[in-house]
Amino acid sequence: MSTRYKRTNWVRRLEDFSAGCSSGLKLGQCLIAGILAIFSGISRLLPVTRWLSVTLSPDVPVSATGASSLKSPASFWRGVVFVALIAGSILPAISFAVSIQGTKFNDLTGDGEQNNYLDDNGNCVLEPGLPDETIYIEDLTKSETFPVETGTDGNFYFESNEEFFTLWIQPPPSNWEQTIPVRRTFNYDGNKVYFGITDTTTPSASTCTQGPQLKSTPEVTLETQKIAFENEAVSFDGDFSDADVDDTHSFLWEFSDDGSTANTKDATHTFTQPGEYTATFVVTDSNNEVGQSTITVKVFPKSTTTLDGLPISEYNSVSVSEYFYYSPTGQKITFKRVADYLFVMSKPDKLVSLFSDNIISTENNPLGIGNVYKFSDNSQNAITQFSQNTNVEYVSPLLTTGNGDVLVITNQIVLKRPATIKDSDFIQTVLNVGGLEHVRKLRLSEDEHIFKVTSAQGAEVFTKSQELHDQMGSQLKWAEPDFLVQIETHHIPDDLLYSDQWHLPKIEAPAAWDIATGGGVIIAINDSGVDLSHPDLDIWENPIEKYGEPEVDDDNNGYTDDIKGWDFSDNDNDPSPANSNDNHGTAVAGVAAAIGNNTIGVSGSARNAKILPIKIFSNGIATTCTRLGESLRYEAKYAHVANHSWGVENGGKYCPTQVESAIDDAVTGNISGGAMRGILVYL
Repeated sequence: MSTRYKRTNWVRRLEDFSAGCSSGLKLGQCLIAGILAIFSGISRLLPVTRWLSVTLSPDVPVSATGASSLKSPASFWRGVVFVALIAGSILPAISFAVSIQGTKFNDLTGDGEQNNYLDDNGNCVLEPGLPDETIYIEDLTKSETFPVETGTDGNFYFESNEEFFTLWIQPPPSNWEQTIPVRRTFNYDGNKVYFGITDTTTPSASTCTQGPQLKSTPEVTLETQKIAFENEAVSFDGDFSDADVDDTHSFLWEFSDDGSTANTKDATHTFTQPGEYTATFVVTDSNNEVGQSTITVKVFPKSTTTLDGLPISEYNSVSVSEYFYYSPTGQKITFKRVADYLFVMSKPDKLVSLFSDNIISTENNPLGIGNVYKFSDNSQNAITQFSQNTNVEYVSPLLTTGNGDVLVITNQIVLKRPATIKDSDFIQTVLNVGGLEHVRKLRLSEDEHIFKVTSAQGAEVFTKSQELHDQMGSQLKWAEPDFLVQIETHHIPDDLLYSDQWHLPKIEAPAAWDIATGGGVIIAINDSGVDLSHPDLDIWENPIEKYGEPEVDDDNNGYTDDIKGWDFSDNDNDPSPANSNDNHGTAVAGVAAAIGNNTIGVSGSARNAKILPIKIFSNGIATTCTRLGESLRYEAKYAHVANHSWGVENGGKYCPTQVESAIDDAVTGNISGGAMRGILVYL
């Protein structure tokens, strides 16, 4: 039996020291030499410089042989122990451990190495490891013996924090007295002491260099799940390992959505439909050993709301008992909090500095306005600290209804008074509840008001809405928080000349034009803005403001200089798109009322109607429920028909009371200052 272990510069320094002490140096000289050896060894912890051969017999412990500077083993190890005691007092921060691992194998070539040999069939194969063999490791510190079994490949492993060990291939005799302990390496450098134990088979084969060194099955490792989006290419990395590093492999990817395959280690695939699919990676080596693994792929619609690249539905949402308000019928409308995220809205032209390294900005803000932060400490602490910042307008938990949506509660609340109570009395009654400030009456509304919670914590709006509901009773028709919500646009073809506008004959527009072409009709386009200079659109104009005083609300409708409509997202009189790529509203206007018989572009369904531009969103930027309500009342005051080719995310369940109230006012003409007439509203 033979064994090998690595000999480091550290060991060589100790050997030199022990040789000096055994040759007659005085104790003081040994001490100095030992300290120098320790520090020199520490500074020169280098890779293996030479091998020291050790021989094992069946029933005696390890003994030292072979080329080495180890002249007197017993003296050497007495020196090692002595220096170790010194090092223990000088260098207490250094920890030691012994790690023994190796392979017991059939040494057919007789060279003490596990390598390739020529078998009887002329194949070059690896010398076989011996499974289910027992290696006995004796702990000399505790006088205990640990049997270690070899695995299927003859490998064994042992690790301990004790100091001296002996290896045996049979149970040690009871009369053993002395042995050479196994030398140790430091834990931190990752080195191990390796033993290659061979059996006593008579050498009978020749070494060879061709062929595989190890026959093994490839191990495939894939992540358990991948998130993807429809019609976007997804990359798949074929991670695998094989103990036979020289083996060759073939690869196969199988995709369950369409049955397609790929024969490369790494692959890309595009899923065309939302759903849950699988991708299986198969690795086959030259011995026809097969390894495989399957990954689940969740494919979402391209329009899915994401946060840091993941759909909102993939995040943990937490139910909070206080996050609700009452509908006009007394029903609780509840919300959940997206764990580990919060929203901060700064005051105009103000910057908000982060107060902790535990709070970081997100890669993408699904709301397109304000800032969304991720935090790793207590959320309430973060909300409290943000709310105390004078540059912060409000801070809110990131909310969801649990259906993959996301919204934010602002620091405002909308209240509707009964018709029997005057505005002034109603405002005072609300203020008496405490913690609220009156902002203003909703523009063009007869009976709705906006109040602001004095606390910058948006979630306080839930509490206040509940208090108002409980305390005001019949003096309040309803109270609803003002949410910041996302808008989902409905699809409009990019090219208005598609197939020569086949839809017009389909709806029998030419026959209808014999009766009317839309002359005298005003169509409100409530959308992302309309190109006011488009040559194929007839833009409505407000005559009172057009010929009135600049920067004066001449018609007292609450909108100054609204000559060609209003931008509710930026609260100004320019309802143009944010940029040339934001053409959804202009496209909708073209379908509705592009001018006909003018040899330009296309013709709309109502080709002689005028367009009233109303902008409520742009470039995916969220808007508030109050803006939606006010835009509905504005279009009802001036238009005959209103089109809304969009929807509030999740079916408008965030602020249904405000939206429905505004629609009721628009349809019935219940508009402050009067309306043209009840309006047709298309949603």
